[in-house]
Amino acid sequence: MIKVVSIQNGARKLRREHASFLFACQKDKNIDFINYQTKHANHAKEIAQSVKGKCDLLIAVGGDGTLNEIVNGLCVAPGKNPKIFLLPGGTGNDFHRNFIASNLSTQSPTNLFSQMGERVYIACLQTNTETRYFLNIADVGFGGSVVSELNLLRNKFGAGFSYFIAIIRTFFKYRKPVLTLSYNGVERTQKFFMIAICNGPLFGNGLIVSPGTNPREKQFGLVILGDVSMIDYLRNLPNLWRGKRIKHLEINYETTDEVTISSSLGDVSAETDGEFISSKNFHLSFHAEMLEFLT
Repeated sequence: MIKVVSIQNGARKLRREHASFLFACQKDKNIDFINYQTKHANHAKEIAQSVKGKCDLLIAVGGDGTLNEIVNGLCVAPGKNPKIFLLPGGTGNDFHRNFIASNLSTQSPTNLFSQMGERVYIACLQTNTETRYFLNIADVGFGGSVVSELNLLRNKFGAGFSYFIAIIRTFFKYRKPVLTLSYNGVERTQKFFMIAICNGPLFGNGLIVSPGTNPREKQFGLVILGDVSMIDYLRNLPNLWRGKRIKHLEINYETTDEVTISSSLGDVSAETDGEFISSKNFHLSFHAEMLEFLT
């Protein structure tokens, strides 16, 4: 008997094919199935924390935000991590794009859940007061400021349009912070437009900010945008959509397994997989545990 827990974003309408698959899980005689719907912020984190070590597989039904909550719940709880089966139902579903999805209508849940998954590394961001875990990308600077604006707009305009408005508003308000960046024995202090620490290659609904970065490898893609103008950033957005590296004197692509970022002038905006955070100091590395994914 396979013990399966489904965590579904209760704020989103369930796709028809996902509803059919969850119903098949419920009817499968080889599966002990429990379904939860989230009712408030961080509810997915609370559920994941409570079921770790008590189930064989966890179905994440939602987008990158739901998955981020689940990962943070698993990382703070004792016990063995379950496999995670992704049913993407969010706006961007950026992390899901690292995998090839199964055809849900051609295999039984038992067969799907019995397969070997793909193991990925979990990234960790620490500040002076908080520890966050993420699977995809952390971004210090411009991206954090966009998420801060997005959180103010999301309920008014919906997720997709709010993201566009947040970028425009940040365009006029953003001031590049002076930061000290340390990695691989290198230390740089200057104005930075954005520093992206990438466990996966893309964010922002398909922007390929770090081409070639793979969450199956214990190596960050470090994308450094130094004293870059907003016009330069917007001009190169088409390259990010196409997955091309930007050629610019103030833009560097590096690889590393540890990054430290600090500010001497106050808190700086940042985000981890779309979740806002601010601090004067950030330390990024890899968590000791890994997660096995099925799709």
